Amino acid sequence: SGVDYIELGYKADENQFKRGEYGPMKFCSEKDLENVIGDTKLNCKVSVMADIGRFDPNSVIPKSESYVDMMRVASYVKDIDKAIAFLNTLIITNEPISIHINDKMSFLQSTNLELSSKFK
Repeated sequence: SGVDYIELGYKADENQFKRGEYGPMKFCSEKDLENVIGDTKLNCKVSVMADIGRFDPNSVIPKSESYVDMMRVASYVKDIDKAIAFLNTLIITNEPISIHINDKMSFLQSTNLELSSKFK
């Protein structure tokens, strides 16, 4: 089909958001993902989005124990150092990553080289 990854939801902290208000895919726990994927043979990899400051980085389990193949990490400019620190922990474990900066494109264009140099 030409689809490498499918993003199934968001990884939010249940201490900050109410499951009853947002539904299971706001949280993407392993149980939530199991309920969606089950025994289905996937022809693509699973991705979830994690927003710095809105999820607990310590809740992320190793890729080998998870349905999640890649995390797309979102961050505002003010939290970019936290995002880079978290991304570096994923890089160490050889997990694929993606970063999404939630601010003006001019920031991304002007700091692209600086940002890429911060990764290990």
